[in-house]
Amino acid sequence: MPGTSSSSSSSSSSSSSSAGCGAVRYVSLRKRVSDTYVDGRTQGYLLQISVAEACHVEESIFVFRRTVSTSSEIQDQFDHIASPYELLNLPVGEPAVGEQLFRMEAVDMVFRNLELLNQAFSDLVSDIQELISTLNKLYTHAPGDTVNIQEDSFAVREETICLEG
Repeated sequence: MPGTSSSSSSSSSSSSSSAGCGAVRYVSLRKRVSDTYVDGRTQGYLLQISVAEACHVEESIFVFRRTVSTSSEIQDQFDHIASPYELLNLPVGEPAVGEQLFRMEAVDMVFRNLELLNQAFSDLVSDIQELISTLNKLYTHAPGDTVNIQEDSFAVREETICLEG
C-alpha cells in the first residue's frame, strides 16, 4: 500500500478449525492501532492486523513479497490479500526457493497519519470481503458432467455435484 512500511508480525498465533464453525465462510480480524500521539513529534502510526478466527478460509491471507537489498538485507513487504489461487499455492511463513511471494496470518503497517491508516484498513476489509465472496462463488457448483474414458472413446453423462459448507 502506498505510504506504508510493512513487515510480518511474529506475535500472532491463531488457530481455528473449519470443522466446527458451521456453514458460513468468514474471517475475524484483530486490529491494534498505536494510541500514543505527541503533537508535532509523532511521525507515524502503527496498524497491526491479525486473523483472530477463520471459518472455511485459510488464516494466512496476507501476501508478502521478500526482497534482498544491495547490502544482502532481507526485507518482507506486505503486498496484497491472497486470491483463491494463492491460498492454495503460496507457502506460509517464507517463500519457496527461487520465489518471492508467501503468506502470513498477520501484518504490521506504519502510516504517516490516521487518515491514511483508516483508509488502508477499509481497503483491506473490502479486499477480504471480495476474497470471501469469490470463495463462495468458487465452491458453488452448477450441474456438471461425468466423463467416462475408455481406451478408444469417451462418453459424457450429466451429473449434479453437491458440496456442503
